[in-house]
Amino acid sequence: MLIGKDGIITVVWENKAQMNPLLLTEMCDCRCLMCPQPPKTHDRTLTETSKRILNLVKIESNQTICLTGGEPTLLKEDFFDILRVINKKHPKSTVMMLTNGKSFANFEFTKRFVSLRPKDFLTCVSMHSDVDEVHDRIVGVKGSFYKTAMGLQNLARFREKIEIRVVVSRINAHRLESIATFIQRNFPFIIHCTFMGMEITGLACDNYETVWIDPHEYRAELSRAIRVLSRADMNVSIYNLPLCLVEPKLWSFARQSISGWKNDYLPICEGCSVKSRCCGIFTTSGLHQSPYIIPQ
Repeated sequence: MLIGKDGIITVVWENKAQMNPLLLTEMCDCRCLMCPQPPKTHDRTLTETSKRILNLVKIESNQTICLTGGEPTLLKEDFFDILRVINKKHPKSTVMMLTNGKSFANFEFTKRFVSLRPKDFLTCVSMHSDVDEVHDRIVGVKGSFYKTAMGLQNLARFREKIEIRVVVSRINAHRLESIATFIQRNFPFIIHCTFMGMEITGLACDNYETVWIDPHEYRAELSRAIRVLSRADMNVSIYNLPLCLVEPKLWSFARQSISGWKNDYLPICEGCSVKSRCCGIFTTSGLHQSPYIIPQ
């Protein structure tokens, strides 16, 4: 735990958690309309704290280190230093990183990353449309779509383990089947794809009218998207959506994905027969919950 000058206590590592996130930076080269953690100027103490944590903790075989931001790869040398620390202190650990993938459009950066990253590493790349203009509108920076696509191709050249993450919003919900087809045709080398419900906090609150769509509205489109990838024998999942907002035939694809510290259930969920399997809701979304959340 960290105790700030204002007396606020922050839990930075949970020994019993299956996954522990390390916030390396809050700076980012995108400004996604639904980002739960708006970009900020880099605070170097975040990176230094992450290094200290990695030097102090003992990581069990069933635990995962999650490198997140902001955009971790923008740290350049500090990012590579973090990889070195993990390799030195936790060489057998499982590591995943959340990224927009744009830094990997640079082949030399990708090559260096591959030479330094821990052995068991999963790169989770955000891609929100099959159309460049739609993706760029969502992430707030023109040219991002092509950089992300190039980054995915460069990672594939080194046979890296890649996951594609699609956050569903009002802007792209009607294109989920097209997005799935695009991914299946252009990135068949990925090991996992997930469609994710939104966390309504941060910029998602600021842009609520633009990005929010009740998952109940796109459940049929989501079903078609999942079918495209599963029929192609690609590993596909649904994150962050309660089972009652997903068609029953898709329940086997739904995962308990919300971080423990911001995960809960509504009072109405107490009588639900599938509560133990359901991912529940984001407490950080406050009152922004679907009226279609009902016991099954």
